[in-house]
Amino acid sequence: MRQCIESVLGQTYTNFEYIILDNGSTNGSAEILQEYAQRDRRIKLIRIETNIIAWRFQEVAFQASGAYLSCLDSDDWWDPVYLESLLRFTEENRLDIAGTGCVFHIENSETENKRAISQDLILDNAQFSLAYPYYHAFFRTFWGRLTRMEIIKSFPQWPDIIYGLDTIGAFYNLRLSKRMGIQGSALYHYRIHGDSSSYQYDPKRFAADVYLYNDAIDFLKPYGVISRQNQEFLYAVYSNAIRDTMGVIHNSGLTTEEKIHEYAQIAIHPITRMAYRCREEYCRQSRQILLSLVCAEGLSLRGDDEDLRRAIQTLLPRCGIAVTAANLPLFLGEELQAEFLADDRDAVVKTLLKLLPDIKNPQLYDLGTTIQRLGVDHWLLFQVDDMDFLRTYPDLYLLLWDNKNMEALDRMTGFLLEDKVKQGAETFLKLYIDLAARENQESAFVFGKIRLACLYCYQRCWDKAEAAVLELEDLGLKDIEEVKKLRTELEEQNRMESAIE
Repeated sequence: MRQCIESVLGQTYTNFEYIILDNGSTNGSAEILQEYAQRDRRIKLIRIETNIIAWRFQEVAFQASGAYLSCLDSDDWWDPVYLESLLRFTEENRLDIAGTGCVFHIENSETENKRAISQDLILDNAQFSLAYPYYHAFFRTFWGRLTRMEIIKSFPQWPDIIYGLDTIGAFYNLRLSKRMGIQGSALYHYRIHGDSSSYQYDPKRFAADVYLYNDAIDFLKPYGVISRQNQEFLYAVYSNAIRDTMGVIHNSGLTTEEKIHEYAQIAIHPITRMAYRCREEYCRQSRQILLSLVCAEGLSLRGDDEDLRRAIQTLLPRCGIAVTAANLPLFLGEELQAEFLADDRDAVVKTLLKLLPDIKNPQLYDLGTTIQRLGVDHWLLFQVDDMDFLRTYPDLYLLLWDNKNMEALDRMTGFLLEDKVKQGAETFLKLYIDLAARENQESAFVFGKIRLACLYCYQRCWDKAEAAVLELEDLGLKDIEEVKKLRTELEEQNRMESAIE
């Protein structure tokens, strides 16, 4: 804090009023502030006894007497020429708002990053939407800027969000401005703390991300249709913001279930879904991070997996439909992980069928249902969840998956004629009948129906057999020899049951 205060008192421009807000400090800061106030008459102290999490800049502005306001956080500092340089830049170019670049200092590290433009940028308000991506980063905060006081004082009621109020206020000021500029320098020094409140979990944090995106849309709307450049830029900014939010959630003390719930809320939000369709690199990176976090937490999930399924189904629309907490370890295994995370359903299905013989406990993963869900877009295959059929006829399944229907029908006919259908026979025949109907193969359809009725008789499933024979008879096939035999067998069975009764 001393470095901060002394950087103000040491400015080359000296005609200023220095208002310092003590926001309910309890760590000895008040004594230090009193010490400086006694040394320099330009300092005016304001103390709030109860800490206000998001105090308002314009509340200080109403107590100021100057023509401009510039804000400085208590752990940051200014270059000695900060005020002189920005004031000259503002008045020479008749600006309402003037900004400068920033040097970021990472605490406990010698690392520095600079955010600055290569040359001065000056814009009239008619140009604010055209250059939006170029100045946005410089107008996300109140610090690092000089603003005309009347603009600061006109701010309306603040929204109820936990962070991002700087950005809301800054862009409201810009709405009221006729002319703004950014100086090609970096005169503000910002200290980055790992324990900053910006990195602490709050259940309202994601709501703030959404609010900031919508406020940006509201800022641009008066300029007409939002350009593709600006829209994609906003998606990138939003994706970067929720990436930070994900990091906060990940590092929080939330339970696995709570973290997955938070991730799911982010994933399914309409803005997230639109942003993740964007080609911007920030959007792709954000999506990949969210997917990785969901999967990592999902492997530890032991309770209800509804949020897990919602998140993964949204992020992986082709493969995610089949995911549960039970089978997630299978999808993230060495053989399937790359194809799964790439949302390559064709590759996942084909690899999964190859793996079936080596999976010792398919019930653990509910593999029949898993494969059935992957086949949701194949109306023939969506009915197939029979593990005996899947293990025995993977090649037939893949022919149908690749829409090689007639080749599959011919091969299935051959199996039936050669009496090779043993495992998964009911599923085989039902699939054969539906396939024949789809391809308008009448003889194959009738053949399959008769074989299915025979199977039911063999299995002594008499109700199913009766229904199958009735259907054949309704098709006008009661005089066919095979159908007559089936009817005779059913009647004999009925007589036997009556005699027993």
